[in-house]
Order: sequence, then C-alpha cells, then structure tokens
Amino acid sequence: MVEPVQKTVVSLRFSGVKLNREKVIALFPGHENLAPPLVDGRSPVRPSLHRRLEAVSPGNLDHQISMLIDDSVEDETLWREATSGLKVDVFCGLFLDDSNEGISISPKTMEKLAKRSIQLSLDIYGPIVPDGLLEGAK
Repeated sequence: MVEPVQKTVVSLRFSGVKLNREKVIALFPGHENLAPPLVDGRSPVRPSLHRRLEAVSPGNLDHQISMLIDDSVEDETLWREATSGLKVDVFCGLFLDDSNEGISISPKTMEKLAKRSIQLSLDIYGPIVPDGLLEGAK
C-alpha cells in the first residue's frame, strides 16, 4: 500500500481584472475571511482574493477542498455571475517525504469543483535526496 502524501496545503483563489470583491464574498455567507494575498508585504498587481487552510499532515485533499467550498452557496448561477472573467482554482501544494506517496479526491468532491467551474491546480514537491537521486534509484 502506498503511503499518504506527507503534507498538503490548500487555497481557493479568485483572480482577474474583473474581480468584484462583494460578489465573490457573497458566495460565502457568514465567512468574510477572503483576503487579498500579499506579495512581499504588498497587495498583488492583479486583483485577487484567496481563502487558505492550514497545512494538514498527513495530507487529506478531499477533506481540505470540501472545507473550503462546503460553506459556499450552491447556486451555480450565482457562482457563474460572481466568477465570470476570473481565474478560479483550488491550489494544492503536496509535500512528499518519499518518492512514492499517494492521495485521491472523491467523485463527490470533484463534482463540487465542477459545478462551480473551479480548476484544480497541483504543485508537487518531492523529497530532497543527495545528488538529486530518488531513493532506491540506480
């Protein structure tokens, strides 16, 4: 059996020149904790909002993604209106301790992303090993 990914970090990101902060925040009633990410202590040039969860170890993308979007409105029309012309994605950082770790996302969670037209973005960080060789490689 493959070991689970050691650590995962997940953010829901909205970006683009057509960003309407009020419309995006309205997708999350009672959760106005969407913030513009800071770049070198300053707001980014391109308008953006994000909602980030703390890192989880061992990784559990399915649970983290659900936590980000389960408290949002389900109305696809509201999502379409609020996100038209924007890039919307769930950005996932996967941090591996070994060269063979795995993770999965359930069909139910994938459906939640698809209904809201949310792209899944993955950055995968492998283990650091001497001489750049994977463990067990010849």
